[in-house]
Amino acid sequence: MQKNNRKKYESLLAMSLASIMLLAFTYSNEAIELIPKSNISKVVLSPSDSTKIILNTAITEYNAAQNIQLSGKIISGKIIALEYKTLSNNNPKKNKNWIAIWQGSQIHYAEKPLRKILITNNNQDGGLAFDSLVIRNLQYIVGYGSSDSISTASSTLYFQKGSTIGIPFSTSIKVIDIGPNYIISRFTTPLGNTPKDNDNWIGIWKGKTFSYDGSDIIKRVKVQPNVASGLAAINDLTLERQTWYTVVYGSGQSWSDVSATFTFQTK
Repeated sequence: MQKNNRKKYESLLAMSLASIMLLAFTYSNEAIELIPKSNISKVVLSPSDSTKIILNTAITEYNAAQNIQLSGKIISGKIIALEYKTLSNNNPKKNKNWIAIWQGSQIHYAEKPLRKILITNNNQDGGLAFDSLVIRNLQYIVGYGSSDSISTASSTLYFQKGSTIGIPFSTSIKVIDIGPNYIISRFTTPLGNTPKDNDNWIGIWKGKTFSYDGSDIIKRVKVQPNVASGLAAINDLTLERQTWYTVVYGSGQSWSDVSATFTFQTK
C-alpha cells in the first residue's frame, strides 16, 4: 500500500513540475523571452530621436579624478617647502591662484591667514616656500585657492602637531547616477567650507575637457547644500549616447575657480 501511494505521489509531483515549466516558458502559444540581468537598464531610445536620451547608471570613466593637489614638508621652524599640481591648462598667475597657511586643523574661511602668497608663474604645476615663519609645536594647515579670495580654498595640506610631513586633501567630484535628463554628483570639499555661501557651483561640458571662460558650457548650477560634502543634481539636460562629458566643481563664482573634474562616456 505504501509503495502504491509513493508512486502516486511521485506521479503527481512530476505533473506539477511539468505544469510549472509550461507556464514559465509559454504564454498564448508564444515563448517568453528571458532577459539577462546584465541587459536591464540599458539605453532607452526616444521614439522621436534614436540618437539621444539615455537611462543607464553604468558609465565609462576617463581620468575620473582630476583635482588640485598639494604636497610639502616643514624644513625648519621658519620654512615650509610646498609643491602643487593643478588642472590641465590652468594658468595660476592669470587666474590669481594663491597658497596660504593657518594655525589649526582646518581652513578658517572667515579669518585672515598667517601668510598668503600669490603664485606668479604661468605653469599649471610648480612649487614655492614659506619663509620667516614662526612654527611652534602646533597644528597647521596650508590651503590652495584661486581668484585671490580665501573662500575659494579647495585643496589643503595638514600638519599634525609635531609632524613635518603634510597630509593632503583635494576637492573632488564624481558622477554617481545619470538619467534621461539629469546627472547626480557627489562632491567633497575641505572641512569648514559652506558651498552655498561661498558661491560653489557644478557645470557640465560636452567632451573630455572644459573651458576656463565658460564657453561651450551646457549648464551650470549653484551648489545648494551648505555642507562640505554632499550630493547635487543638474536637471533639464539632453544627454547623447556614446558621448563624452566633463563635469566640474567650481570653488568660487568665477569660471576659473574650477578645482576638480570628472569625465565620463555614456553608453
